[in-house]
Amino acid sequence: MSDQINENSMSGENEHVAMNPPCPNGQLYTVRSGDTMFSIARRANISLQRLIDANPQITDPNVIRPGQVICIPAGSDMPCPGGRLYRVVAGDTMYSIAQRFGVTLDALIRANPQITNPNEIFPGQEICIPGGTTVQCPNGMLYTVRAGDTLFEIARRNNITLAALVAANPQITNPDRIFPGQVICIPAAAAQPPAVTLPMPTEPPTMPPTQVVPPVPRPGEPPMGTVPAVPPMVRPCPTGYSPMPMHPMPVYMVVPWDECPYRRDCRDRKGKKRKRCK
Repeated sequence: MSDQINENSMSGENEHVAMNPPCPNGQLYTVRSGDTMFSIARRANISLQRLIDANPQITDPNVIRPGQVICIPAGSDMPCPGGRLYRVVAGDTMYSIAQRFGVTLDALIRANPQITNPNEIFPGQEICIPGGTTVQCPNGMLYTVRAGDTLFEIARRNNITLAALVAANPQITNPDRIFPGQVICIPAAAAQPPAVTLPMPTEPPTMPPTQVVPPVPRPGEPPMGTVPAVPPMVRPCPTGYSPMPMHPMPVYMVVPWDECPYRRDCRDRKGKKRKRCK
């Protein structure tokens, strides 16, 4: 009987732990080992009473169990003059938050004295981002990242190169990951040299023809451009000269080899054919 009662009580406890309470405008938080309502309220920068009021399902605020889901109400009871409140999400660290919002880690720690261990923050916890920024932006302007922004889109909208935007923000360790609310520097656009309009080519001016002045001939010389007449050379024929007699060209006739009178006799004296004859 007692075992049945224990099983029923354990099952009821598990159902109570697994049940998610209503949490309008707030954030659900799963209790971990060592948590108390006071420590959770302190980390979330709210009063203990506000945390208790946001969780009416907890009958005894002194008893919470690991795995139990509670509601952390929105807002913070801690003042953050000149700054803004930020709710921690999974994967956040104080260093990454400081880089994201362009403030130093020391300034972020000083603005949140309620955080006793800066190396331990929790999702749902609200922290104060101090006002002002330590991002250096000479001759440029500061820009707060909005949802959906990327460095490429920001560079394109401001007519600068992505490399120039990345170089102006050395605090961004991963250019592919920026966050809404992050303050970045947009450097001034490089001045473009004015466009130079070259004149259209024109035809060269027509030069007057050059007048050639003929040289003045010297006395006794024929005028320039004239060729002196040279008398043809006439040689007298020698005495006893007679023209060479003209002989007709010889006439050649094709005679068969066998009928050639100068054919070598290919037969020896005995009438046999010699070897060298063909």
